[in-house]
Amino acid sequence: MTVCECGIERPCIDFYVAYEPNAFDGDDEDFVNEEGHDETGRFVPYWYREGNTIGLEPLVDYEIEDYYQLPKELERDVVTEPYMYQGQLLSSFVSPIMINGDFIGIAGTDVSLFYLDEMMDDVVLFDTGYAFIVSNQGMMITHPIEKSFMGTQNIGDFEDPVFSQMQSDINSGVSGQVTAISPVTDEKVVYSYSTIETGEYAVITVVPEDEMLAGVYALQNQIATIFIIAIGLMALLSYFIVSSIANPTRAAATRADNIAKGDLTGQIDKKFIGRKDEIGVLATSFGTMLENLNQLVTGIKQSADNAASKSQEMSATSEETTASANQIADTVSEISKGAQTQSAKVEEVARAMNDMNESVQSVA
Repeated sequence: MTVCECGIERPCIDFYVAYEPNAFDGDDEDFVNEEGHDETGRFVPYWYREGNTIGLEPLVDYEIEDYYQLPKELERDVVTEPYMYQGQLLSSFVSPIMINGDFIGIAGTDVSLFYLDEMMDDVVLFDTGYAFIVSNQGMMITHPIEKSFMGTQNIGDFEDPVFSQMQSDINSGVSGQVTAISPVTDEKVVYSYSTIETGEYAVITVVPEDEMLAGVYALQNQIATIFIIAIGLMALLSYFIVSSIANPTRAAATRADNIAKGDLTGQIDKKFIGRKDEIGVLATSFGTMLENLNQLVTGIKQSADNAASKSQEMSATSEETTASANQIADTVSEISKGAQTQSAKVEEVARAMNDMNESVQSVA
């Protein structure tokens, strides 16, 4: 690509080289004020756009300006801070010309940064997020909303101290992320910044926090929904588990209460006895206990019935014995009466004999 093609087809508005004294061909004195040379004879051509043509003049102020002095001093590529020139925001991209490690001059171009602004205008992040470019020193080169910031506003000059920290990080080549209130939209936004490979510029993205977290909020809602469903399923499962434990236990408690009230007729549900767990063991044991109680009560009832029968037999015998005793008593009473009568008669006989004896004695 020729110098003319660069000037017409690219956003560079000019192209230039500048050599140290006699470093180009060693004949500076033969080219004083010639085309592409200045009064020193040094080869310092400056090609620039003039409509659709290319003009040529010698460079000026190269002995004091950064575009020449910085590449010479640093011996590396240099991108200058943005500056306004004839209504355009420009930046110089300059490389040192080195031969065998020795600096002999520079080659560079001044680029209109408006094309960067046009390019960044097309960047849309999330719904309303955007991006802009700043220089190494924090000067805003592009901005999709506030065009007045371009070339005039340094991010470190905003009131919020996070912007000063951002500018310091960019100057040190450090990437990062901060949250602050946007001086443009007055909403809470997330600034993410990262230096470009050259180290002279940085790209800053701006995304409203709500938009950035929208995915997180959606995920939170999904998790919450899943959590609620899981809790519901767990509650339902717990209900069935508790029911499977509580129902047999409740049935056993009811049977125990009935047993305490004397009702031994009920049975434990066979579906509980057939279970292969602790509830099944409990139901089986309870059923066995109930069966044993029934047998015990049945035995006691039979014994009571036998005792009652014996008691009735003994009562009948006692009545017969009493009747016999009464008969004997009557007989004894009659005998006693007969004895009393006999005794009276004996006494009468005795008195009669006594009287006879007294009569005999009197006769004698």
